[in-house]
Amino acid sequence: AECLNAAGKENLPILFVVIDNGRAINTFTPDVAQNSEVFTQGAHYGVPGIKVDGGNLLDTMRTGRAVVDYVRKSGPALLQIHTYRLTGHSPADPEHERGRKAEKKWARAEADPIKLFEASGLLTQQEMDAVQEQVKKQMNEVMAFAKASPEPPAELAKQLEFPDKADTDYNGRPVAYPDADAVTARLLSPAQREGVDKRLATLRGKAADGSMSIGDAVNLAILEEMLRDPTTVIHAEDLQAGSSYDIPAFTQQTFGKLRAADEIIDEGHFMGKALGEGLNGYRPIVELMNSNFGIYGMAELSSAGNTYATTGGQFQMPMTVIGAGGTAPNQALGAEHSQPFHAYVMGIPGLKICTASSPEAAYGIT
Repeated sequence: AECLNAAGKENLPILFVVIDNGRAINTFTPDVAQNSEVFTQGAHYGVPGIKVDGGNLLDTMRTGRAVVDYVRKSGPALLQIHTYRLTGHSPADPEHERGRKAEKKWARAEADPIKLFEASGLLTQQEMDAVQEQVKKQMNEVMAFAKASPEPPAELAKQLEFPDKADTDYNGRPVAYPDADAVTARLLSPAQREGVDKRLATLRGKAADGSMSIGDAVNLAILEEMLRDPTTVIHAEDLQAGSSYDIPAFTQQTFGKLRAADEIIDEGHFMGKALGEGLNGYRPIVELMNSNFGIYGMAELSSAGNTYATTGGQFQMPMTVIGAGGTAPNQALGAEHSQPFHAYVMGIPGLKICTASSPEAAYGIT
């Protein structure tokens, strides 16, 4: 629902595709859902929808092209493709799914999209045979490539599971964007530059006189990094007001609403946005207020941690997630917000967990 809301609010060119076979593993959709017509569920958010018979290739292609054209010109849409699952949910599932024997017998005979297309007469037998041979050739090449590919190196497990050495120097990291200084100078107005320079001077003054808090230190590091690298972006709830601990303070005033996004109260939603940004060359920062709010984005956090391993090293995931954990001497966070979140996520491969007990350490880690 929050994804539909965000897509509708921003009028994003997103097509939500739901391939619907009417059941989970064995549970039928009407058993657990008040409304099985998924395509209607975006209407409240201004996201129109349509349903098509996935067994009819030509109807699916026509509808798909029309919906894609709409999305490119007008905004988000939802396409529900009705289909049948002719086998078990996975190789481990039984063929004798409850109440499906007669249905599957009918579906294989009457609703198999390949058989229906072959019967349409749009291709000659010679053309269909050529397609079959081409597909077999492609599959054989894919299988041969997979079998010939090396196993992941043993040291990768250590690299993903254990933290970096204590003396690791991060100052030599390359700038992700060429001509970064020129880009930043072009994007910031004189007033924005003057404002952020004043904020930086204030924070550096606190560092010099010893009055800097951990939140101030993280804020200083974030502002400096967003100035250094225009591919760095940040997401947080109540961001424009500095969130709860001033960690993202002055980011939106300086860098605008695209690079410093004020988010809805749905951690999974904006962690997912950050995940997509990381896959596309950006360096996202997610500020959670209290770190245990990350519980609501666990699936996305897990994907962020294991992206490098699951893609065979094809994708990096330079995402930083920040949140306050434990307790503070001047705040009563209670049983809910004082949970040390690291206990939940220590088993996620590729996720590096850091904590700081001083402003200096917080600045360096960030």
